[in-house]
Amino acid sequence: MDFIEKQELKDFLHRLLILLKWIAAGIITGIIVGGVGIIFYYGIRYATVYRQAHGWIICLLPFAGLFIVFIYHRLKDYDDKGTNLVIASIQENTSLPFRKVPLIFISTIVTHLFGGSAGRESAALQIGGTIGKNLGRLFRFNEGDQKIITMCGIAGIITPNARNYTEEIQKMTRAIAHRGPDAEHHEFFENAALG
Repeated sequence: MDFIEKQELKDFLHRLLILLKWIAAGIITGIIVGGVGIIFYYGIRYATVYRQAHGWIICLLPFAGLFIVFIYHRLKDYDDKGTNLVIASIQENTSLPFRKVPLIFISTIVTHLFGGSAGRESAALQIGGTIGKNLGRLFRFNEGDQKIITMCGIAGIITPNARNYTEEIQKMTRAIAHRGPDAEHHEFFENAALG
């Protein structure tokens, strides 16, 4: 083997390792975020069905609010910026503490259970982004790769009419299209859209 062939082989193996790294990271992220997302969906669904069957529970909404404030205070989350915190973690590589996942998960379900108004989509985005960001730290990814894995945690929509969200998925994936050898790709199913 001459020098050029050795260099080509070295480049090929390097690219293969990067591919395998992202396949593994994507599978792990998809399984974890997808699993938490399914539990979150059924938690909200059950809470809503229960509230509709037991209308009196809305009278306990102020106590539910106090409970939510208590858990945020107990976990020392005094400055919640919601979705903007996830976006800032991507743009500025700021911290995104894992404690956000149970806080958002529990507070959203409790809010729905007692008849409060809370957006499910924003909560799901925050949960997925937070899990992605923390997996990036766990995998010891560099700053750029942490941004990508954070976006991987949020670049999916599960809904009864997923094909109606084509533009949203494309916007999410355009931000990371330059990072992969295949640019960007989208899959649309009846109840899910992935980018």
